[in-house]
Amino acid sequence: MSACPRCHRPLAVARPTCLYCGAATGAPAAAAAPPAPPRAVEPPPAGGRRLLVVDPRGATPAALRRAFGLSAFEAGQWLRRPAPRLVRKLPPPEAEQVAAGWREAGLVVHALDGEAVGEAARPVAVHGGIPSADGLALRTEAGARMLRADEILIVVRGPIAREHVAATDALRRTRVASPEPGYRFSVHLHRSVHPLEIDPFAFEFEGPQGRAGGAQLALGRWLGELAGPRQDDEFRHLPPALGPSAPAAGGASRAVDALAAGRRAPPVPVLDNVLQFRAYAAWRATFERVRRV
Repeated sequence: MSACPRCHRPLAVARPTCLYCGAATGAPAAAAAPPAPPRAVEPPPAGGRRLLVVDPRGATPAALRRAFGLSAFEAGQWLRRPAPRLVRKLPPPEAEQVAAGWREAGLVVHALDGEAVGEAARPVAVHGGIPSADGLALRTEAGARMLRADEILIVVRGPIAREHVAATDALRRTRVASPEPGYRFSVHLHRSVHPLEIDPFAFEFEGPQGRAGGAQLALGRWLGELAGPRQDDEFRHLPPALGPSAPAAGGASRAVDALAAGRRAPPVPVLDNVLQFRAYAAWRATFERVRRV
């Protein structure tokens, strides 16, 4: 290791001037390091995950047992309620391989595009409306529109569970009523990826046909008349997966929130399964869309 001729400090790297005092050292300039070779850019994965949905309608107990290793009793339970079932989420190559094996076992399997399902889980909130001769005249967050029977792909409906978050010491000292359960209708359309979502509690009836206490029944009747058999209420069989409560869409629920905000005590945080409902409705409608192609 050489030293600087002026300050005599050690020079760990040969350089024409001293790093400390700037004096000339007489050493040749170090060769510039060669540029690093460009890193190969990994191609993005081909699409997102695939959602494997099995349609057990028309399946045999033997096919279900071959595909999933079910017992005779479990296969019978599947066929007692032969609704489409989301069985697995996998990357595209693995999903196609698994689906091929299930098809060989004798099942009808659809591999849904995860990105398409994600788009179908982004609803347009409906704030109010009234039935008319042409269908339902609705007021949505995107503006007024008429919902006609021939537009409907499927109506997914189901209960919404609500619970308070784990109580803190302050909340334990406060008597708080349990949150009321809710309900949702998700109306999926042929020509739109984003469904219309109706919360009966937030729906404002613009005529004498509806009453606050019977909002769910009235909306169920109206949508049932439009959709006919194109409805799904299997969500009620799923155990609730609770998460942070979805914000109020408007209407009566917004007024209730405003009253709660005016109280001295802050509102108690609530968990619900609205996001689970939207996810279920999204894959169910995407399955229906793909099945009809």
